[in-house]
Amino acid sequence: MRTRGAALSLVLLTACIETGDAPPPLEDEGGEDVPLDAVSPDGGEEAHAVGAPCLPEQVPEAGFDDREAYLETSSLDCETRVCLVFHLSGDPRESCQPVDASGCDPDLEPECAPPVLCADPSEVTDRVYCSCRCDAGDTGFAECDCPSGFSCIDVLEVGGPSVRGGYCVRDGTFAG
Repeated sequence: MRTRGAALSLVLLTACIETGDAPPPLEDEGGEDVPLDAVSPDGGEEAHAVGAPCLPEQVPEAGFDDREAYLETSSLDCETRVCLVFHLSGDPRESCQPVDASGCDPDLEPECAPPVLCADPSEVTDRVYCSCRCDAGDTGFAECDCPSGFSCIDVLEVGGPSVRGGYCVRDGTFAG
């Protein structure tokens, strides 16, 4: 059932990126709307789950590239629905099995498996977590306040206005 919901969210997110519309509210199993951001008593928005561990449903075959940031915006692991993989090298899953492909070129030899690097568990803790969008620019979309230990960093410069912008990134994991 989780896969079906994630696939539906991915389809909806893709449609929203193409049209620039805000994604529709998510629903829990009882049909109730699930908020993308929690609202504080004073009316401001805050992300209660920023920094909580998450694991994206889609992991590249050879693992993540530490030069990039990845967002999963329909994560059921996160109250904010945003799972961020920030500059992680390798596959973050505990079940990862490294593959050494030295002396093997998958482009020239189809039977050759691509190399797989397993991420260091301490790096996974520091670089894979729930986040929220803290800077939506002038799009009018919701923003959150980053909690202590996180800074608002421009993560996504491409894509539709409903996802582009700054996200809360753990301090000490970015240059600047």
